[in-house]
Amino acid sequence: MALPAQFLDASNRPLLLSADPQAWIEARGVGDIVRAGNRNTQLSDSEKDATLIGGQGDDTYYVSAWGARLQEAPGGGVDTVIAWRNIELPANFENLVLNYGSLARGNDQANIIIVDTPGALVVGGRGDDVLVGGKGATTFEFAAGSGRDVIQRFSTADYAAEDGGRDVVRLQDYGFTSFDQVKAAMVQQGADTVLRLSDADSVTFRDKAVGEFSAANFQLQFDPKGLTLTFQDEFDTLNLYSSASHAGTWKTSFIFGDQTGPMAKDSRTLSASDNSIMIYVDKDFAGLAGKPLGLDPFSIKDGVLDITATRTPDAVQAQLWNYEFTSGLITTEKSFEQTYGYFEMRAKLPLAEGAWPAFWLLPTDASWPPEADIMEQIGGDTVYFSKHSIATGVQQSQTWKMDLADPTQFHTYGLLWTASTLTWYVDGVAAAATSTPADMNKPMYMLANLAMGGNWPGDPDPSLQSATFEIDYIRAYSLDPSMIGTPNPIPPPSPGHGAAHGAAETTALTAADVSFFDASGAFF
Repeated sequence: MALPAQFLDASNRPLLLSADPQAWIEARGVGDIVRAGNRNTQLSDSEKDATLIGGQGDDTYYVSAWGARLQEAPGGGVDTVIAWRNIELPANFENLVLNYGSLARGNDQANIIIVDTPGALVVGGRGDDVLVGGKGATTFEFAAGSGRDVIQRFSTADYAAEDGGRDVVRLQDYGFTSFDQVKAAMVQQGADTVLRLSDADSVTFRDKAVGEFSAANFQLQFDPKGLTLTFQDEFDTLNLYSSASHAGTWKTSFIFGDQTGPMAKDSRTLSASDNSIMIYVDKDFAGLAGKPLGLDPFSIKDGVLDITATRTPDAVQAQLWNYEFTSGLITTEKSFEQTYGYFEMRAKLPLAEGAWPAFWLLPTDASWPPEADIMEQIGGDTVYFSKHSIATGVQQSQTWKMDLADPTQFHTYGLLWTASTLTWYVDGVAAAATSTPADMNKPMYMLANLAMGGNWPGDPDPSLQSATFEIDYIRAYSLDPSMIGTPNPIPPPSPGHGAAHGAAETTALTAADVSFFDASGAFF
């Protein structure tokens, strides 16, 4: 990508790239430390856990290995990080170029952030930034305090000129719930479109006319109008279901399989084909021991439920069918079900490799599919949303994904389910949407669990002893009848399959493939 030497911010002040290097140093070993002097220096890593320390010149950092620590003192020239992995720009760095990866996050300074890879998430930070797209399917995220930013090479079309799809602006905190509101906040200034977000924040789209934008270019906040709260657990206590009294909110086993006895593991693990390595327990679960084992994966602290997966103690592993981890599952199968509505959880996810937290819906009649996965994560900063259906006679699945700007914090994950549409939300802003399968129009209940290992997430590192899924609340809302809409018709059987059940057909979609809806459920 050919780049100018400078970029103009929203006030037409120049932001500079680093000058060409005059010296080159490389961290070649694991944990190596290298330090630049007073000349313009290129610093690079070739092994993990390197420390790269800049000097007084314009320094350029080439970062590809994991665990790199980058350090710059204030006033140390114009410094640029060129990265081949997800990265957050440290303090005292001015610029970032993402050549590979899916997340580029700025700092509190005025940054130039250039994305040279498709499908990335760009978060500028609190300075007046210049953000440069060009590869397509880029999501630019703005929240209160983001400043007066500029976007160059924004693609409003379905397909970008190179190899991505349309770009998207994700707006948090500003109260936009419809594209009409967005359009009303846009003005044409010469060749540019300026979107006023607040008194202090704006986005200037270089060389774009207002008429080029469509609703498909924006992810907006969820409009709670028309919702009625029908379920709420703030987790000040944990009310587990008792099979003896038939009372309580949360059941700790699945609807299928034996609930007690020598085959009780079938109701406390995922499908054998998943090859997960945990069993779901509670303090009263006996396994094969004949009496409660006293293993409790649940704890409450300051209104947050912790579900903790832990290595199974050697002394009871045989009583738990030799599963490597114990963990927890909660479901409202016995206490709450609903057809359509908005379902939301606020949670902090474990980042451990092999950990697999999820929040999802299953039918009360014990059929499968359908299934709606409101949130799944398999370690790292990516969350996944899925629907599963057999309406055509063939099992079909669709999955979308999104990178979190800050996976170490609490986020909300929601699903708006109407008769015709499914819309997923992260932090109250639409993240993906699709049509409701024809077989997903019956009562469903909520589940939250922490699985470990298996085909999809892979097994955890042998040194990992535990992982924790922190849940602040789970809520559900019913919809005003005007929001529900008309169920989608059952499609004809897939060609060549007839009505018989066949092998699963799975489609993984990028953000560019996903349709979006406004808060009323209308297609963009």
